[in-house]
Amino acid sequence: MFAISAPASDRNLLTLEELRAALDLDGTESDAKLLSIGLEISDAIANACRVPVDGVIPATLRRETIIDTMRLCRDQEQLIMTRRFVDTISNITVNGIALDPAEFEVDKAAGLARRLSSSGYYACWPSGIIVMTYTAGFETVPSALKDAAKLELVARWSLSDRDPAIKRDRTQGLGETEYFPSSSEETDSPLISPDARAKISSYSYQPTV
Repeated sequence: MFAISAPASDRNLLTLEELRAALDLDGTESDAKLLSIGLEISDAIANACRVPVDGVIPATLRRETIIDTMRLCRDQEQLIMTRRFVDTISNITVNGIALDPAEFEVDKAAGLARRLSSSGYYACWPSGIIVMTYTAGFETVPSALKDAAKLELVARWSLSDRDPAIKRDRTQGLGETEYFPSSSEETDSPLISPDARAKISSYSYQPTV
């Protein structure tokens, strides 16, 4: 199980200035709508990346403090941390005993923790209760995530004044309306833009469709 002890203070991937620039907007009259859509997009990208959630706090790729509690029935070679993109490890305890930083190694991008022996070789994590406290997520948003958010913003903004499910609406003759397949039917993704989905693939916790 895990808990979020310090949620991200800001889940947005884009600043207000970046939102305006992405749409070539100069005035402030659309700021409230921009901020609302910007947060929706940031949350949608986190959900598309399948960021693990605790059921209370919304998913985010921004930095948070996480507490993982693992109850091991047997020894394990490595531990899968709840969150990837680890920044700092505050502490790790094994059955109540705090480890020295020299006693473990973390693949920060993958969120994998390995135990080290006194001679520096890999060792197994023992059975028992292991508690990890760490920060994970981005303080500075990577350019690929910003680009994905901008692509999604342009796609959503262009559809904001009409039904986003309509692909083509003909009025000639009897009339015909063609609808896009829903995202769940086609991609199982909350994102409209396929280019945005491609941009976030390396930040996903599971393969995105």
